[in-house]
Amino acid sequence: MTRWGWLKLYWPEIATLVAVVLPLAALPVLGFLWLLEQGLALWWLGGLLALSALAAGLRLLPRRANAPPALPAAPESAAAAEKAARAALAEIAAGVSAEDVADAAAARLLLERAVRAVANAYHPDDPHAPLRVTLPELLLMTESFAGRIRRSLSAELPILAHLELTLIPQGLAMGRRGRTLWDAWRVLRFADPVSALLQEARAAIVNAAVTRLTAAGKAQAAAILVREAGEAAISLYAGDFARAADDLAPPAPVADRAPGPTTILVAGRRGAGKSALINALSGRLRAPEGLVAPVERFEAWPLAADGAETVLLEAPGVDGKPSRAWLDEAASADLVLWAVRAHDPARGPDRAALDALRERWAADPARRRPPVVVALTCADRLDPPAEWAPPYDPAGERPKEQAMRAAAAAAEAALGAAPAIPVSVSSPEAAWNLDALRAALAAAAPDAERRKLERALGPAGWAARARDAALSVPGLARQAARLARGVKLR
Repeated sequence: MTRWGWLKLYWPEIATLVAVVLPLAALPVLGFLWLLEQGLALWWLGGLLALSALAAGLRLLPRRANAPPALPAAPESAAAAEKAARAALAEIAAGVSAEDVADAAAARLLLERAVRAVANAYHPDDPHAPLRVTLPELLLMTESFAGRIRRSLSAELPILAHLELTLIPQGLAMGRRGRTLWDAWRVLRFADPVSALLQEARAAIVNAAVTRLTAAGKAQAAAILVREAGEAAISLYAGDFARAADDLAPPAPVADRAPGPTTILVAGRRGAGKSALINALSGRLRAPEGLVAPVERFEAWPLAADGAETVLLEAPGVDGKPSRAWLDEAASADLVLWAVRAHDPARGPDRAALDALRERWAADPARRRPPVVVALTCADRLDPPAEWAPPYDPAGERPKEQAMRAAAAAAEAALGAAPAIPVSVSSPEAAWNLDALRAALAAAAPDAERRKLERALGPAGWAARARDAALSVPGLARQAARLARGVKLR
């Protein structure tokens, strides 16, 4: 082709391009000529300079940094370990910066700080705390974390939806034919929570946020990473994924229900009206009361007629610090209904027994304490003792109503437990204010259900471990055979 031969070849395209572009390119020139004819050219130039100066001034204004996403505070009923974990995560999130997600190595260090803070809260003084999990739990955690981190990024950093991601290759797929030793590496890369979380977060944050966001955006992404990784780690070490691993389904720790009935411990001093309270709540005579021998062992009574949902566990009366056997039995309850006589101001023995029970609960910081509801029995004997004409309004101003409020406030302060509900349970037929007591128990039911779930997710016994080990032998043999066939010998 000659030097100008391409003109002959492409002249139709060139002519079309000139016909389209030339009128558009001429518009600014023609517009400026029109401004000159109208005497508006200087005004146009002045306006252009003013807008340019305004834009430059706006760039010099100080920018308000985006507040880092807040970490949810632990509820009052949460376990001591969860409270410590959330406090440590909040401290980490408050100090993050863009450098914390500068690259994959920096993100790993940030994740390691978050995961180790949670692990140490649940397993203090344990050098191997981050590894106190099983592989099924770990895999379920990564699934949960992947969904949480993507939802958080989409909601709080929507600009990421418009940025093209550069994904890091994750290696060969596990499902391809001719498996090799790479299969083992695919499993072993989840050998610790930090690696598992980093694999899920890398494409979502490290490659997108690090390379495309501003410094403020990177810091916000780092805080999101701490928050979501912390939430996943709390669920992991609290045992929320253990039962889901058995079911092979994503966990729903809040809505899930542990098997078996909820146990409500009915405790208090001798003669506090525990048996009468049980009879009144169940609506029938279940527990013997009155002039009979005191209960010397724990007795279980179904609350409903079918007895399927809730069990009232009547404890032997205590006058002061109870025995170790009493504490071991009582500590397994999901909710505590503590009975005290409303007209008896002596609260020392009740407080000593409750404090001993709280110390027993504190020995396991990974579990939350059961909620405590106080039942003020014998409310009809409060001043004036000769007056008893229900109904009574707890917020009313009658002498008996004022005495009830004072007794409830004194009991809550002395026992360190709330609420305290005044009731009269002299007989199931003449019981008074049971609706308020049932409402207090219903309000505490979610915490009791979570306590029951944590109790059900306790460590498996040796028999269960031996059974699962025996059931795993065939699967291990098959995997070993597949692995051996996939190894290429040279």
